[in-house]
Amino acid sequence: MAKRILAVIVALIVAFAVIMGFELLGGVIFKTAFDPKNGNSVTDMMTSMPVAAFLWLLLGYAIASFLAG
Repeated sequence: MAKRILAVIVALIVAFAVIMGFELLGGVIFKTAFDPKNGNSVTDMMTSMPVAAFLWLLLGYAIASFLAG
């Protein structure tokens, strides 16, 4: 039972690390920056992001799901 619980915890950590890595690297590649205190800057960033940035995030989530599984 402890092995299964540990496996789930490790899988969550791996998935989190992969997703955060893709998001950080995507921010560098696609130059997405915003002011977290200003809600309008987040909206402006989301509407101006290229499709490739969204596909990059989708790829990150897919890889994280695969590795965590």
